[in-house]
Amino acid sequence: AENLWHAQAIAVHWPEIVKNRAAAAQAASDYVDAVNRYLRTQPEGIDGAWALDSAKIIFGRLAEPVMNRLEYFANSSKDRALLKPMAQLASRLLTQANISLAAAMHDAESHGFREKAYMAAYNASNETAYYTAWGQYYLAMSMDPAPAAKEATERKGLLLSSAGALGKWADATEDNGGNNQALLLRGKAL
Repeated sequence: AENLWHAQAIAVHWPEIVKNRAAAAQAASDYVDAVNRYLRTQPEGIDGAWALDSAKIIFGRLAEPVMNRLEYFANSSKDRALLKPMAQLASRLLTQANISLAAAMHDAESHGFREKAYMAAYNASNETAYYTAWGQYYLAMSMDPAPAAKEATERKGLLLSSAGALGKWADATEDNGGNNQALLLRGKAL
């Protein structure tokens, strides 16, 4: 519980923390460590919605300053090293969210169809698929972009997979709330 409290405190106070680059890097590292410690103590029974929300905190807050530098200024090895543990944790959380939400949908179906519970898990599962594409992009961005780098093939595969998965939202004919962001991220990945 202490690990989750610490991670939540970082997320809540992030707008103040991010004003100082060194403090932001340390807080992001502390968040990753706290959530990883929690996941080690709870190998089963992780709530899918919590895992999804935690990954979204990484994408929307903790990794944002690093990603801005990587995408718009310079792809430095220092920033890739800062991003890698965040990207790995977000991917781990999204994998856990997929497992948990699939189980929740199965449970809602198998005990006399409970529509409200099923739809909540189903909607969160769709959102998890969207953020899984983000996770692939973030993992790829944490890898060395040099063509001769040992990770070059894996990086390219992650970028192409992310771009392909984002098509579901980017190419939708009706507004799904994620069209524009999916188009932007797909363009970056390509």
